[in-house]
Formats: sequence, C-alpha cells, structure tokens
Amino acid sequence: MEKKLSKNSNSAEQKGNNRRDLLKMLGVGGLTLALGGMMPLSAFAIEGTVEASSNVRQVPNVASLLSVKTSELKNGDKFIVGGYYADGDGGAKIVRWVADSDKADNGGTVHNPFGTNMQNGRFEVVHNGVGDYRWFGIFDETKAADEAMKAMVNDPSILKIDAHSNLLFTKRNRLTRSNITLNFNGFTIYTYGMESGAKDDPFGAVFFFTGETYGKNTVYTLKNDMPEYWDTFEVADSSKFTIGDWYVAIVDNLPEGREQKELQKMMQVIEVVDPTHVRFDYKLGWPLKAGRIITYTPVKPVTDVRIENMKFEGNGRPTTTDGGSGSNPIAFEYAVRCDVFNVHAVQVFWPMIMRRYNSYYQTNKCSLYNPVEVQVGGTGYMTQQIHCTYGSVRDCLANKTRHLNDFTNSAYCEVENCHAIGDNMGPYVTHGQFEHDLTYIGNSGLLSFANSGITWGSAAKNITVKKHIGTRVIAENRITNLTLEDIHTFYQDGISNAGSIWANVDGLVMRNCHAEKHLSMSQKSNWTTRPNIIDGCSFFAVKGYFFGRGESNIITQQVTFRNCEFKNLDNNYYAGTGPVDFENCLFEGAAEGAIPLVISSDRVRMTNCRFHNMGIGLNGANPQELKIDGGTVFEGKTNAEWTFVDIGNIGDYVDLDIGNMTFQPADASSTFIRFREGSKLRRMKMIGATLIGGKSEIGSDVLTSDGFIYVTNCIEQGYSRGSMPSEGNRVKYSSGNLTI
Repeated sequence: MEKKLSKNSNSAEQKGNNRRDLLKMLGVGGLTLALGGMMPLSAFAIEGTVEASSNVRQVPNVASLLSVKTSELKNGDKFIVGGYYADGDGGAKIVRWVADSDKADNGGTVHNPFGTNMQNGRFEVVHNGVGDYRWFGIFDETKAADEAMKAMVNDPSILKIDAHSNLLFTKRNRLTRSNITLNFNGFTIYTYGMESGAKDDPFGAVFFFTGETYGKNTVYTLKNDMPEYWDTFEVADSSKFTIGDWYVAIVDNLPEGREQKELQKMMQVIEVVDPTHVRFDYKLGWPLKAGRIITYTPVKPVTDVRIENMKFEGNGRPTTTDGGSGSNPIAFEYAVRCDVFNVHAVQVFWPMIMRRYNSYYQTNKCSLYNPVEVQVGGTGYMTQQIHCTYGSVRDCLANKTRHLNDFTNSAYCEVENCHAIGDNMGPYVTHGQFEHDLTYIGNSGLLSFANSGITWGSAAKNITVKKHIGTRVIAENRITNLTLEDIHTFYQDGISNAGSIWANVDGLVMRNCHAEKHLSMSQKSNWTTRPNIIDGCSFFAVKGYFFGRGESNIITQQVTFRNCEFKNLDNNYYAGTGPVDFENCLFEGAAEGAIPLVISSDRVRMTNCRFHNMGIGLNGANPQELKIDGGTVFEGKTNAEWTFVDIGNIGDYVDLDIGNMTFQPADASSTFIRFREGSKLRRMKMIGATLIGGKSEIGSDVLTSDGFIYVTNCIEQGYSRGSMPSEGNRVKYSSGNLTI
C-alpha cells in the first residue's frame, strides 16, 4: 500500500530536492534576496587558514619580484608589483604565489623565479578578468606583442584584453578561444617585420579566430525535392543529430560549374523532427531536386569574440600572392556572434575583415583606406563574407578599395549606411554563388551583383537596395527578384558606363530610381512569377543604346513602366518579345528630329503617355500589337527619316489599337503612322483619336487578306490620311469622324 504523507510532512530526501531546486532557480543572488538581502557566513566555504599577520608585500618591479626568496613564501602570499621595469611605469599588477604551479613562464601573467621547469612554484597574476599588455613589459610598438596576446587569449579566466599603447604584431596568430574581447582603445597596430604568409591565404591575419571541424561526415542523397525557404532537412538517421550542435552542410555542385552549390552554410540544429528529418536555423534559399547529395560536417565554432577600437597599419604587399609579408588584421572561420567594432585600417593586402562560415555577427563603424593592392582578386576588401548568414555591416567607410563589402554564397545579411570614395572597383558586390535575401539601405558606391562568372553560378535572388547613390548598378546576370528603391546613379569621367543601371528582368522591381545616363535591361533567368514593375523612375539615354538588350538574352517576361520619364532619347532600342506596358510615361527626344524608340516586343501598350520630339517604332520579328490610349500625346518633331509611329515589323503582321490620344506635330510635314515596305497590317482600330496637322502613310496594299481597318469618332483637323486601302466591308474610315 502506498504510504500517504500529511500536508506538513516531507521526507528528508524531498526536502533536499526542494532546496536544490530552489537554489537552481534562484542562484546565489536569488538566495541573498530570499534571505532578506544578507548572505550568511554559513553560505561560504572556508578555504585554508586565515592568519593574523599580513601576507601582502610590495616590490617595485618584476626583477625585484623574481629575486624574492621562495623558501620564505607560503602558498597564497600576495605581492603588489609597482611596475614592470620601474615602479609606476604602468605595468603594475598583483601576483599570488602558487606553490604547486608548474605553468610555463610567459613574462606577464606567470613568472617562474627558478629559471627552470624542474621546480614547482610560480607567481601568477591576480586579476578581475581584464588582461593588460603592460603586464608583459609591452608599452609601445618597439616590442612584439604576439606572445603576450596569445598568453592572455589562451587563459580562460581572462575575458577581455585592453591595450594602453600602440602595439607591434609580427605573427599570423591562429586562435581558437571563445568568449573574449580584444579592446585596443583607439591605439594603432603595426605589422612591420611581419612573417611571410602562405600562398593565397587571406586567413593569415594577425588575429585569426577559428572553430574546428570534428568527427565523421554524413553524406545523404535526397529522396524528395526540397523547396526554397524550407528549414527541415532530410537525413538518414536523425538520432545522430543533437539540438544545439553545428554542422556545415554542402550540396554537390551543378554540372555547369565546380562551385555552383546552392547550399553551403554553417547551420545549428534546433529540432529533431522525426527519424529522418532535422530542423536547422536556416531557411534554404534555393530549391534542391531529389537525387542531390548533401554532406554534413560537424563543427565546433568559436563564439562571442569581439575585436574593437583598433587602428591598423599594414606591412606593404608581396610581389605576388605566393606568400609575402603583406598583412591584414582580422579573420573569422566557423564563428558565431563574433563582432568587429570601430576598426580602421590602411595599407592592407588581403581583406581587412575576412569571414567564412560565420553566423549572427556584426561589423560596425569600420573603415579601410588605401589598401596596397586592389587589382588582384581577393585583395583590398574592407570585408569579405563567404558562406555567411545573419550578418550586419553598418556605418562603415572605404577609400579607393576594391570592395567595401563582398558577399559570396551568403544569406539573410544587411549592409546599412556604408559609403565608398573612389568607387570604380565596385564597393558592394556579390560573387554570384547563389546569394539570397540580402538588403542594402542608405549606402553609396557602385553595386555589382553575381558578376564573377559561371564557375560560381552567376546567380543571386531576393536582393533589396534602398536609398542608394553610386556611379553604377550592375545586376544583369541571373539576379531574380531584385528590388531597387530610391537609387541614383551619376555620371563620372573615367568610369565605364557611369550613370547607368543594368538589371536582369526576372521579378525586377524599381521605384523612384534615377539614372543620369542609361537603363539597360536583359533577361538571363526565368525563375520567378513576380511581375516586373518600374515605377516613378527617370532615365537619361545614351544615343544608340538599348533599354532592353538583345543578343542571346531576349526579354520574354512582361515589363510594366509606370510614371516614368525617358529623356535625351535618340536612336534607342527595347529588344525583347515579352509584353511591355507604359503607363503615364514621358518620352523626350534629345532634340528636334530625334530617332524614335524602337521596340520589338510582341505587345506594346501606351496609356496616358507623352512623346515629345520623338515617337515609337516597331521592328519585331514576330507579329506585334500596339495599343495607344488613355490620353497619350505625340508632339514636336521627329527625324525626317522616321515617323511618330513607324512600323518596320518583319513578322507576319501588326495590330494597331488606337483610342483616346492626340497627335499634334510641330509642322504639317510630320507623319503619324507609316508602314515601311514589307510590313503588313492585320487589324487597325482607331476610335476617339484627335489628329491635328500632319499626315499618315499607311499604304494601299498593306492590309492582310483577313485584316480590317475601322476608324471612327475621331477629330481630324488639317490632317491627311494619305494612301490607304480602299473602303469596303473590311475597311471603314470615312464616316463617323469630324474632319476640319
């Protein structure tokens, strides 16, 4: 029979469990509160014997400390050391005699008075978790600080290291410590005499913090398709995955390029869903088909490292990338929550801040000025981020660098309020290795996305740029769902195609953008159903340039322009077959007699548009439809060889649908509509148009056998229809119009 306990009775075991649970919940501070704010003496354990006599002594410097007779010391004796070389020189510290210590003498936190490791007993620094280079006798850049730094970083009891002077580093230090802050308090790091680095090694930084891979890889072939933005991954056996663990997941490359890998990220396990599925902290940016192979590599990242308040002066450059003494300050690999704040560098070779497989990080208030090399790939970057997620780069500056910010195969990152001077090398770039979901806000400098070649994929998606100014925007490769808002590109001598925006038409959205020279669009991908909308933008044109580029990247998707202005037009083209709509747009020729904008799209719609000193031409190889309505106006004067609506279609036919519009040229000789030799008209409907002056040249033999012409309710004042097919059952244009 189960024994029942009274309400006020508890077993000793239950009381112990309740007390332990309470302590776990409250902690020491909570216990103090629970006892009325005073910690009882009984809560502390007594360590050793407390003697009445003082065991604290004072010596002027380290040399004096090392001359103390150790035979007279007791374990725990304290010494106040007045300075490193001399009393009051700034290297003061408190040390403690540890009788059984056999730690190696490092000249700062551990001192061995014996000069040999054959005997135990060391003076060890007593501190509050903050290390100091002056403990090691380092007061300026005349003495290398590498070993002192590593001694403090590798001491788990030190959580922060403060610099109080300029420092010299000559080594490329590989560090695996977590939970540490390096604060240089605005002093300068020098690297003259830097040891040579390995070939093509941007991770050979002065401070390289890295996690480590371990264990065995798990290779798995997908049995099912994985859609984009899916965070639950197929695995062979989910019991091998533990919540909180980190993995690098890499998919096999696509055959078009050795680095075409849509998935290559460091991810953390957040849920074991079922025997064959694991949820990670990453939403897949690109769909993966069944049969693709994913390799999972376990990794232990470094975490919670912060480097701050540093000035850095690089040590020149190697003559090639085959090693040399060129230096860069910071690198992180397999790193989580590792931040860089207020670091400013000059004369670096490799990226100032190099990251690979980083997550949840910040780079704030940093700058790079005048790196020693910008032509060699990988050199002269302020920050490069490879396979990174959830990063933030803010309030940074670059001067005559290769790139201020580079994302390669990175996702869910943001760049804000960063600015580049001398931006012709492209301050903001992505490599094109399937980057996705990147945001740029309030920056300045040239933009170039997915522009490094097909080896990596030439692909990116869901990139948003807002409130940006620069000489160029280059996003013509496979950039899907690109959003540009409040962008201004300006002309500058010496920069090729300055003042232009080049964009891929595949879910392209542009709002309130301005290009001082040109808009150039093409289509190199067809992956989205998002409409292409260009709204409230203005573009100046360069004579003879394409708005929609031809060649092998014909635009097949529909593009809609709303409330846009096209100025300085003359002999410009829109090559494509997909529909193009213009709503409430202005087209202004460079001068009187400008050559019309020639369009090859299968369907063209003009609603409430205005054409001044130029018109529109059709030159498609397929049948074309042109619709003009909504109060559209043609005015001014076109080139003598062209008309306001010039039909040079080489396909089977053209359909014209003309409604509420006005044609009012500057002189009577101007022509509204002309069909060039070989072009055919299938259907022409003109209802409600106003034609004041000028003429048309449709032609008497232009109509196809199944075609028709219907013109009615139009106002024709001083306007000549010119040659047209004879009226009959399929052709009517004389009755129902007001002819003045």
